Amino acid sequence: EEPSPRSPDPGHPLAPFLDFLHQARTPDIQTSWADYLARHPASPKTEAVSLRLTRTQIRKTLPLPHVQPIFFPDAPRSEGYKHLAFPSPTAPPADVPLLLATHRQKFPNGKYQADLNLLEAASAAAQKDYPRALNLLSGILNDPNHPELYQDASLQFSELSLRLLAPAERPTLIPAFQSNPAAREILRKLAHSQTCLARLRPLLPLS
Repeated sequence: EEPSPRSPDPGHPLAPFLDFLHQARTPDIQTSWADYLARHPASPKTEAVSLRLTRTQIRKTLPLPHVQPIFFPDAPRSEGYKHLAFPSPTAPPADVPLLLATHRQKFPNGKYQADLNLLEAASAAAQKDYPRALNLLSGILNDPNHPELYQDASLQFSELSLRLLAPAERPTLIPAFQSNPAAREILRKLAHSQTCLARLRPLLPLS
């Protein structure tokens, strides 16, 4: 078994960077990042750690969906199909707007606005603020500066779009798509590709 790494000497000139690497290997990541912020409140890595802590807290309440394949005979089609499944939350509901506002207040001109928008979109979708969620997600998916967020944003966008299969959601979700041309175009592309959104083709164009 690999020994647990030791925390770097706090007097070392590279201590904030070495401590960042050390904390990233700690099993209890939430406590780990909180401890880092207590030790290095103004280091070059403080904003990145604050984002990681905020994201960890929010994802425990609002976990990302993941693609799950379903095969015949469980699937009604011989070729099977894919659907999105949600992991169960591992923490009680959190005040997501407060967590985001706290980070933004500390770093008003921060460099992780797109990451925060992705978390805010999850919160908006959970609250059924569909116009806000679609606006944030389509903005991320059309932003060439943040390809590292495309996968998570696509999963959130797909889960939100699949709510169209529920008739009770359509009266509020369809108008949100209709008022957002960028989101409609993303939906069209995903529905006409080999994704789980292919199930939405009979509903398109939305009206």
